[in-house]
Amino acid sequence: MRDTIVSIIGGGNNDMIVCLESQSNHPYALEFRSLDLDAAAMPPLDTETNVTAYGAAVHKALSDHPAIRAELTDMFGQQVPQRAALRFLMKAPDAERFRWEAIHGGTEPRFLAMSELCTVSRLAPARIGSTLKAFTRPLRMFAFLSAAGIKADREMKTICHQIVESKQNGLEIECTVFVAEQALLDEYRHKTAVGPLHNTGITIEQMPSTATQVANLLRDAPVQFVHFFCHGIDRLGIQGLSIATTSDHEANEANGNAESSSIFLSVTALSEALALNSSVWVTVFNSCSGAEVLHQLFSMALTVARKGCPYTVGMAEPIDTAAATTFTQAFYGELFRIVGSKLTPGPAAGPVMFDFAPAVIPARRIIHDHCCAMPGSFGRWLLPVLYEASHKPFLALQLPADVASRVLAIARTLRRMEENTPEEVRDQIAALLDNPPSVPPHFRPNRFGEFATP
Repeated sequence: MRDTIVSIIGGGNNDMIVCLESQSNHPYALEFRSLDLDAAAMPPLDTETNVTAYGAAVHKALSDHPAIRAELTDMFGQQVPQRAALRFLMKAPDAERFRWEAIHGGTEPRFLAMSELCTVSRLAPARIGSTLKAFTRPLRMFAFLSAAGIKADREMKTICHQIVESKQNGLEIECTVFVAEQALLDEYRHKTAVGPLHNTGITIEQMPSTATQVANLLRDAPVQFVHFFCHGIDRLGIQGLSIATTSDHEANEANGNAESSSIFLSVTALSEALALNSSVWVTVFNSCSGAEVLHQLFSMALTVARKGCPYTVGMAEPIDTAAATTFTQAFYGELFRIVGSKLTPGPAAGPVMFDFAPAVIPARRIIHDHCCAMPGSFGRWLLPVLYEASHKPFLALQLPADVASRVLAIARTLRRMEENTPEEVRDQIAALLDNPPSVPPHFRPNRFGEFATP
């Protein structure tokens, strides 16, 4: 697979310069060239004409670099089933503001990010973490569904449907859904107890009442997929997630469907909790429109990715509820299909390599189909922004059932230790895995709680 990494850094006078950072035989690959893009002069992302012009401007600016031009020409000229990967590594703060995913061109003009020819993502090289994550079967998912002033019933129905369907297709997976609307909680607890969701691996729990409780769940639970359906907001200059409790929903309804929330989970607390979890593969922020929403939601996804989450999806702007749910449907349908195609029944012989970037393609398409006819909404398909924590392949190591709980407990302990903890102390903790039954070396974390890539 062709893997193209475009690096964008800040130049003088707030300009941007660009080079081709991936391996290439082109003589000018690593030579920096000026990137002629002005955010203020870019077309609005409202109509098909304007979005196409925006994508063409991105294509033209990148093509001023001869090596990148050659790469893009080859990408746009590919034929299915070949697939390439175009990744943007942004080292200039202003670069995050551009919708690189809109890139448009080719002899048969198309949006590259919505075609089967190429995945388009952003790289956020993790400051900590490994490209190898440990897991046990069944796989697990957490879904937190509670946006103040917005009903979560459609999102709940979609999540449950995708879990049930993936299990019917042979994927070993369980899901715990945290909800705060009392009527929805009662309805789905009944469905999982004696109704159509009985014995489907779906558990319904009441939303925790504090941000600390949410963070502890994210830090300690051996889950692979984390999903948030809530508001992303900024409070006093601090970005975070706004999650409503059961009491909040009741009070909001009594006050004419107000939008107050008790839980504010800062992006720092969120990213640190996920960084301490050695199991998480994918985190999704399906952030909804609301009264005090943050309009640069991608920055939360970027922060989480930099802390080591292999794949993180955030919305570039708040998304309407209907489009959010269509995203959930398409994204998890494809994500679980990819997982199921890679995980064969029984123990894996070694680390399994995954590429989850293609899961965003049908998600972008379904938002396009949902919004393209709405006035001023053609560009809504650009809202999902995918961050990858590394340019290296993502690997997952299945732990044997008889030692998994011990291994993960030791890994958690090592990851939580202070940075200045003496190595001999870390080694003593790790040596507990020598106790019978002894854990084979290739299933052990290193002294920092990371699982080393073979």
